[in-house]
Amino acid sequence: MRTLVLLFLLCGLRSFGQTASVGLAWDANSETDIAGYRVYFGTHPATYTNVTDVAKVTTATIPGLALGTNYYFAVTAYNTLGLESDYSNEVAYAPPVLAIVSVLPGGPGKARLRFTYNGPGIGFRVFTNGSVMLTAVTTTALATIDLPGLVAGVLYQTQVALVDQISGEQPKTAPIPVRIPIEPVIRRQ
Repeated sequence: MRTLVLLFLLCGLRSFGQTASVGLAWDANSETDIAGYRVYFGTHPATYTNVTDVAKVTTATIPGLALGTNYYFAVTAYNTLGLESDYSNEVAYAPPVLAIVSVLPGGPGKARLRFTYNGPGIGFRVFTNGSVMLTAVTTTALATIDLPGLVAGVLYQTQVALVDQISGEQPKTAPIPVRIPIEPVIRRQ
């Protein structure tokens, strides 16, 4: 059986609670007796502690990945006689982690949101009371943004979700309450 050479493409990330899943795709082996593919992965380079048989398809979704942990993936092909190819090229990936640091009043009618994530270049959406307030991309691991147009005295529940171009929006963070203080009114007599 010839050595299997695959082009790996990371096709996206979906976060579910404290784990994520990643989509993978590769070029099909051109041999006529291919029976299927196996995806190998682990948390150290070239040390694969997990294997998933995906039959005769060239895509796979691997669930249950710990957020912020480095994973290494490779694929093999096997034929109808059970002979298995060498590993494909290895691809490393770490599901991003998102954490709200603070949501504080930022002056009249606005709040200042600070959050961290380990995936520069990933977009994000900010929600207030369940509605999208803004969508943006930042290239820093610690983002600070102002949320304008908030009414003083109203309690807002603020959430953030990572967004990628392939998988779309990830699950939102837990709601963080913020209330813009009412400015005291001084009346002169």
